[in-house]
Amino acid sequence: DKRICLEGAYNQHCLPGDPAYRTLVLPPSTRLDGNWTSLVSRWTISANFYHWFLDALPRLAALDELPGDTGILVPSTIGGYARETLRWLGLEGRYRLAHEDHLIVEHFHFASPTAMTGCDNPYAVGFLRDAFLGRADKTFATPKRFYVQRVGKGRGVLNETEVIAFFRDCGWGIVDPEALTLAQQIQLFSQAETICGVHGAGFTNLLWCQPSCRVIELCAENCLNGCYEGIAQSVGID
Repeated sequence: DKRICLEGAYNQHCLPGDPAYRTLVLPPSTRLDGNWTSLVSRWTISANFYHWFLDALPRLAALDELPGDTGILVPSTIGGYARETLRWLGLEGRYRLAHEDHLIVEHFHFASPTAMTGCDNPYAVGFLRDAFLGRADKTFATPKRFYVQRVGKGRGVLNETEVIAFFRDCGWGIVDPEALTLAQQIQLFSQAETICGVHGAGFTNLLWCQPSCRVIELCAENCLNGCYEGIAQSVGID
């Protein structure tokens, strides 16, 4: 009917760029019978690590309130870590990759995002910690203090070689979270005492830290994104 749920689009400020809002001509439809809910949104189709954990997965906290046979639509772009989280939640045979742009669903159950993107909800953080902290790879030996290296991405530090050398001289580990399995990332951050790094998706792993951890986030002076600070506040870390 060309109507959109504002909660699904993170309120009106995001509507002009949301494909569900601006698509005027749709391809032929695909019909799905039965009960369905969805994790597909403007913010999750990018398959970004932060958006998957904070904008997609917390919507599954409502799954027990839906009919037991409810299927889950997920972006077709999800990567290995996203599939791993769905497997850990026992949903491996229950989700469907949404390749299409036009679906007609018999019974759709809307599970709301828990917050606007970038505004972390302690409810969502608690759900994720309860669901995944126990999946840490206990056999993975981790440094207690480490610098999170941002490899091959924007928003980097211009003199990163010098920065890394400084932390190495201080006895800190240098880690690239993308080179680790998800279980290893959870173990790494859950055992950390002090962390430093540049603002980036790797800091999503602050979800697993203990309240005694201290975190230094390096941001450009014109960066006003507090999404990782929000996680830190919810977890109780400094």
